[in-house]
Amino acid sequence: MIPYRQGGTVRLIDTGNGMGFFPSIYWTRVVMPNWEDISWEKVLKPRYFIKHGACLYCPVACHKVVRSSNGEYDLEYETTMALGGLTGVHDPQKLIDLAELADRLGFDTISLGNTIAFLIYLGERGIVKDAPKWGDYEGIRRLIIDTAYRRGLGELAALGTKQLPRSWGFRTLRFMLRALNRPLTTQGL
Repeated sequence: MIPYRQGGTVRLIDTGNGMGFFPSIYWTRVVMPNWEDISWEKVLKPRYFIKHGACLYCPVACHKVVRSSNGEYDLEYETTMALGGLTGVHDPQKLIDLAELADRLGFDTISLGNTIAFLIYLGERGIVKDAPKWGDYEGIRRLIIDTAYRRGLGELAALGTKQLPRSWGFRTLRFMLRALNRPLTTQGL
């Protein structure tokens, strides 16, 4: 058994995809296409890992500080799942850079990744215009910035998945998804 400190939360990328419980492509798949490109053991650890990181006063140090385009970034599983798995971004450097950009702009990467993936999902179905495509780094990067400044589609993204359905007359995301005939759960989760 690998000690938790050694693999941290990011090793769940490998475990989740290997066992079929890694949420991806806005909760419609349980294994991310091309997930090996962001594998902790095969890619992130050997090419990007710098040091262990920890929450204040935590002895476990499960965070992994990795190389980013701007120096270092404290990467966690939830960020890789939301900004990578849910949006389809599988290039490790681009994923790290998106996460760092989101953090610098003050976003919670989990909420932001979920909202962007939802908009991609709606764009794919013709419900919203100008949404990026799955794995579209430049489009997703632009949407993150537009969300911070509430421009274009970023105005909708800034509402988040709780308020976005309400802006279209649905009480919750659950009712909106039912109206779209989208399943409420993902197989295997």
